[in-house]
Amino acid sequence: MEDSVAIHGNTWKLADIAEDVALCKGLSWQPSHYTKAGDHSHCAICWWSLTVSDDPTIGQGYVSGTNHLIWLCSECYGKFIAIP
Repeated sequence: MEDSVAIHGNTWKLADIAEDVALCKGLSWQPSHYTKAGDHSHCAICWWSLTVSDDPTIGQGYVSGTNHLIWLCSECYGKFIAIP
């Protein structure tokens, strides 16, 4: 097993994000567009900024929760959640 992973061109130690990945694997996720104009949120794993944009890398992700939303960028969702 590798001890690091590339996310958005940056190398992350798996040990540094293991707790966040484990938490996120236990949640239910829905694809979503970020819609809160003038604001942003961060991916719960890599801290990538999500904001209102036509660029899918920053304007689309996955959301969990109803009152307090938790976001994942599409890359982290694909690398850690959508895998079998």
